[in-house]
This record gives sequence, C-alpha cells and structure tokens, in this order.
Amino acid sequence: MSHTHATTPGIVAHRGLSHAHQELSLAAYEAAFALPIDGVECDVRLSADGVPILVHDADFSRLSGGADKRLIRELSAQEAAREHGILTLDEFLSLALRYPEHRIYIEFKQAGRNEDLALEPAVVKTLIRHGLRNKAAERICFISFSPFSLHRAKQLAPTIPRIYLRPEWFRWANPMDFLPRDYAGLGVSIERAKRRPQLLYRQYLPSYVWTVDEADDLLWAAENGADFIATNRADLACEVFDLK
Repeated sequence: MSHTHATTPGIVAHRGLSHAHQELSLAAYEAAFALPIDGVECDVRLSADGVPILVHDADFSRLSGGADKRLIRELSAQEAAREHGILTLDEFLSLALRYPEHRIYIEFKQAGRNEDLALEPAVVKTLIRHGLRNKAAERICFISFSPFSLHRAKQLAPTIPRIYLRPEWFRWANPMDFLPRDYAGLGVSIERAKRRPQLLYRQYLPSYVWTVDEADDLLWAAENGADFIATNRADLACEVFDLK
C-alpha cells in the first residue's frame, strides 16, 4: 500500500525501531535514523546518580524478563548500562547529531514525585552541553503525560515546543478537552482517536497519535488529520506512505 505525500504525517520512531531491536537501544536508534522519517522518540528517567537515561518503565522487570525488579532510580547510569544496555541521553544525542535531518522527541517520565523535579533541569543541561538548545525549535520537542513536567520544562527552555499526551483517564477528568493554548501539539492514543476522531484537531493544534503499528491504522490516522504518528514500525510506515 502507498499514500500521497500531500497528506503524509510526520513519522516518529517510537523508542527507535523497537519492533526489530530492544527498545531505546543503540541498535534501535541506528536503524531508525537510517529511515526517511520525521524523527525519533525517547523516554527519559534519572538514574541513581542523577544522569538522564533512556528507559520507559519505573523498574527493570520487563527488560529483564522479570528477573530484576529493582527501580530505575536505584542503579547508577553505569550500572544500568552494564546490566541492561541502557543508553544515557548524552550517548543518544551524540548519535542524533550525526542525523541533523531528524527531529528528537524527548518524553519526560517519572513525573509526580519530589525527586523528579531534577529531571527536566538535567535534560536541559544535557541539551545545552550538546549545543542543541539554540536549535531547539527545529530539532527538539518535549512530550509528556504530565502537564506539571511540561510546565517545568517551559520555565527552563521556553523556546522548545511541548506536546501534551492526553492519558486515557483524561476523558473523564476533562470531558470538554479544555487545555492551555501554549502547547505545540496535543497527543492522543490511536484507540481513543478512533473512538473520537475530533480529538485529532482540537484547538487547531497539531495532533500526535501513538502507538500506531498496523497498516490500516496508519492510513486511518493520516486520513483523519493526524499530523504526527508515533510507531514501533517506522519501517512499515515508510512502506505505507511510500517514503524514500
């Protein structure tokens, strides 16, 4: 199947090319950066020694097949790398700098606890260290399920666009979908978008749809106005939309 370029959304490799490699790994990102897509997404938490590292869950259970139930914040960045192959944000950005045509979507995790207040400052300092802050509007986008995290990020780096990912419970807490207008975009899951397509163009803001891994769903999202699609199957998206 193919799709016209006129309506092709930006394809974002969710945790790299994660269907073919360990998510958030060097191999997953090397494969994703080789594709003609809009950008790549990464999840960031802090290690025990305060280093931003790329990991999704709050503990190592899923990565270890249930063998390691320790929390992410219990291991140093070096220990996490040695035991589970976890990348630091520094390492990821060093790779990303070799592919300037790709955007970088950084998702803040672990929002809500007092110790998490250090996450956004650590990420912004890392961006500055790599010389990315001045090019932030072109290359970097912050995303999160936490409006508090995005607010803290705005105070630290006001020029970096922010996308709010609306969680599933949001439909009950905010049925009218009232949101601040200073976000660069609004996110919604493919499941919820298919139940309520009008969420894709609320407040005339760009829409970011996750996680879209089936060809039919990729086409549906594009045809219903998705501006950006996060997918574990970025290679499939390239086939569906005839990206070369």
